[in-house]
Amino acid sequence: MHMFSKRMLGGFAIVTGHLPIATGAAFTCKYTNAKDEISVCFFGDGAVANGVFHESLNIASMWELPCLYVLENNKWSMGTPLCRTMANYKNFPEKVAAAYGMEFFRLNGMDLLNCYAGFREAHQHMLATRKPILIECITERFRGHSISDPGLYRSKDEVKAILEQDPIILMKNYCLKLGILTEESMKQMESECRERVVEAVKQADSDPWPDPQELEKDVFVCN
Repeated sequence: MHMFSKRMLGGFAIVTGHLPIATGAAFTCKYTNAKDEISVCFFGDGAVANGVFHESLNIASMWELPCLYVLENNKWSMGTPLCRTMANYKNFPEKVAAAYGMEFFRLNGMDLLNCYAGFREAHQHMLATRKPILIECITERFRGHSISDPGLYRSKDEVKAILEQDPIILMKNYCLKLGILTEESMKQMESECRERVVEAVKQADSDPWPDPQELEKDVFVCN
């Protein structure tokens, strides 16, 4: 959330606070005539009831800005489903896209290959038209919204069934089925990744604390 660079314009704790920024980045792409560049914006289903969501999509469509809006719909926002917060929630993202004259894609957010194919098609379409697109990725979350959310609005059986849809597990099974990988190579990869994580933690623990005079170096905003 707190990382910022020329290509990654930060994360924002305020819901939908980043949508106008992403829309502005898309305006930059158009203004500078960067025909091979687009702006990509990720947000959750809790954002769609906010006015800024509609304002951003409206101006992006009206000005034909190359912004790819990606809605990660885990169905719960923080802990309340859309059916309790939206007056007309069924297929709401698709209706919104149609209302603003935007192309719409609905993808299986738990399926890597489905997402790859869908995003590839959307990207190519946007490069050709230079118009915004709304993508809805239907997904699930394995835990509560935050460390303070015990997720009591779902039963243990529901969560267990969801865990079986883990995209990593699904992709692993797919690779095994096609013979791209073997159980042995999988175990080797997991072992190597685990070792890298352990080494990174060790280095972080052993590294010296920064000099207080350099704490705010390269910091854009410090609250």
